[in-house]
Amino acid sequence: MLSLEDVNEICQRLSLEIMGRLEEDFSEDVSCIVYYHDICECGDVSIYHRHIDIEFVYGECYEIQEGMRLFQDICRLCDLSLVGDKEEEIVIFQRELG
Repeated sequence: MLSLEDVNEICQRLSLEIMGRLEEDFSEDVSCIVYYHDICECGDVSIYHRHIDIEFVYGECYEIQEGMRLFQDICRLCDLSLVGDKEEEIVIFQRELG
């Protein structure tokens, strides 16, 4: 699981990556972060799609693709394996309500 400090750092890096500059802190708007490993079967071929979704309290979502350095860094932080042959959905951050 990611800590609040990790989420702050991820949001700062995401801001720099998307906009090229550090914007105001939006980490308080993150409701959860989920790692997905999807598998699509196309005939005899399996297509693997790994990504991390950052979901916001106002309903928006940002997908971090496997090819992004931030994806690799988050996987290292959470000790997520990049190799697997089963579909997974792992919540790596969930904001506590209250």
